Amino acid sequence: SEEVLAGGDVNLTCNHPTLTSSDYVHWYKMQYGKGPLFLISGFRKTETNKQYVMVFEEDRKSSVLVLRNVRPEQSAEYLCASSDTMLQVKSQLVQNVI
Repeated sequence: SEEVLAGGDVNLTCNHPTLTSSDYVHWYKMQYGKGPLFLISGFRKTETNKQYVMVFEEDRKSSVLVLRNVRPEQSAEYLCASSDTMLQVKSQLVQNVI
């Protein structure tokens, strides 16, 4: 579990050392009392959408989900999964600045 103050940036790393050349990596947010919410997926290099950035290491053995300017409502468990169903859970807690 990682903690960060609201307004900060967070990098969540997903290790996937056995990723094949055709596998994608997918990130989800687990919301309490709800199912997983799809955020972004990628194949290599950098993928972006309106809210998220996903950056692959050159060897594709890991990738990073970048959360920018985080807010308390983004506190959740974040899941990364590869196309071959490897799964990792990353917890993120955002605290308000007092």
